[in-house]
Amino acid sequence: MNESFIRFAGWSAYVNAAMMILSIVTLIIFFAAGGLWGRINDSVSVIWALSFVPLAVVLYLINRVVNWPVSLAAAVAGISALLFFAFLQSLLILGLVRYEQTLAAIMIMTGIIGLFLLLNGILARGGQTVPGALAWLVIIFGLLQILGSIGFLVGGPQNLLAAAGFLAWVTVGPIWAIWMGKLLLNDRLFTTLGLSVGNT
Repeated sequence: MNESFIRFAGWSAYVNAAMMILSIVTLIIFFAAGGLWGRINDSVSVIWALSFVPLAVVLYLINRVVNWPVSLAAAVAGISALLFFAFLQSLLILGLVRYEQTLAAIMIMTGIIGLFLLLNGILARGGQTVPGALAWLVIIFGLLQILGSIGFLVGGPQNLLAAAGFLAWVTVGPIWAIWMGKLLLNDRLFTTLGLSVGNT
């Protein structure tokens, strides 16, 4: 495991947490004032998705020792969903597509990302590859993301399940990302797993 990548993933986790909080702030302002705030919110979501990719790689690396086929499949699906999410949001920012044209795909990608989190939380819990409470946070975040996506697709933003996804984004998401970043930046996570920096 390369030390520079660990550091990069750790700082990416902090960026990811900040983008989740900022996305909520810009979304609220957009609903109140409209205008360019919608495009700003979309831009924030692109940074969120891209900053998540290093974390997805890390989750694969630490959970492959538990069940590598499941961990690999989850990583491929999760990273693909994150990149496609960022691509669709970029098209929206550039004005090449309309919100209505990307909504269903964005919600599906969000659900896949939630499934990725859920599977990794279960693997981490079973293999004790991260602290137990952190594993549960990942499970809860992933589950709420899945439910939120389904709710939004079925009943729009007013749906109760969609509200659950929103709640996860506000609370659980930033907490798990900050916790993960802290573990990566002080090397505790990889020392516990016997993956000292400099190893591959």
